[in-house]
Amino acid sequence: FSCKAVSMKGEPKIEIVRKANEIGADLLIMGSRGMGSFKKMFVGSVSEYCVNNADCPVLIVKNTPKHA
Repeated sequence: FSCKAVSMKGEPKIEIVRKANEIGADLLIMGSRGMGSFKKMFVGSVSEYCVNNADCPVLIVKNTPKHA
């Protein structure tokens, strides 16, 4: 498979979806910061926006904490 990294300016959620749609991405892979629902209500979730607005499938990779 091929992979492409790009640098952009602007509102992250809007620019990520715009670029993925522009290049015809087959899959968008994103990390999740694990914000709680209360914080999401005020800040919004970039990954949630991308899932709902990108033309391609979106894979969200959740950060798993290391156990001591």
